[in-house]
Amino acid sequence: DMMVVGMYGKGNVGAGGYGVGDGITREGAASRQCRERIHAKWAGHRDALIDRTEPLLKSAAQSAQHGDHAAAEARCHEVLAISPNDPWALNLLALALRERGRLADARAAQELAVAVRPQEASLVYNLALLARAQGDLESARRHARRAATLAPDFAPARALAQALAQ
Repeated sequence: DMMVVGMYGKGNVGAGGYGVGDGITREGAASRQCRERIHAKWAGHRDALIDRTEPLLKSAAQSAQHGDHAAAEARCHEVLAISPNDPWALNLLALALRERGRLADARAAQELAVAVRPQEASLVYNLALLARAQGDLESARRHARRAATLAPDFAPARALAQALAQ
């Protein structure tokens, strides 16, 4: 089943990250210093954005957990109006859309979430589940293997990759 992955917050290192390495890069000292200055410059803006979107995301997650996928979808659209391409809102939107039978829309939202945070194994895993639900087993296999490679300890991704390999 699709996962509602942890949302960001001010204390979360991933908040505002680029999703392409999350600290595991080979950048030089000058690049690192530049990135740190940019992060410092925009920290206030990022924190204000989180203050606006985090309650909406929590509300969306609660709605989804209680089976009110229409409300979850509405809250996700509110977040995306404030913070376009928010990967956590897109992931939750995909879950709500899938539950409402809109697989193509769900997959499009999940693909965008993965494009924004390509190194987030849980997002890639959810994309694999959506591809499988649509009968696109080749994409499902590829995404499941990638999720398992990104997070070797992520048992659901390993299990899905193994199941799809057969």
